[in-house]
Amino acid sequence: MKDYTKGDIIGVYIKEEYQDVNVKDKTVIDCGATIRDSVIYFSLKGVKRVMAIA
Repeated sequence: MKDYTKGDIIGVYIKEEYQDVNVKDKTVIDCGATIRDSVIYFSLKGVKRVMAIA
């Protein structure tokens, strides 16, 4: 599994660091969601539900 510690906007949208994570129809919990860019990315990838905890 890749190292998913960065989670910045460039990593999420340009480098697509989460592209190997299958989130379609699943629930994603984003702990430490400050900018919420990951939440938007996963929503675009077809998650069933996203829970963001800042």
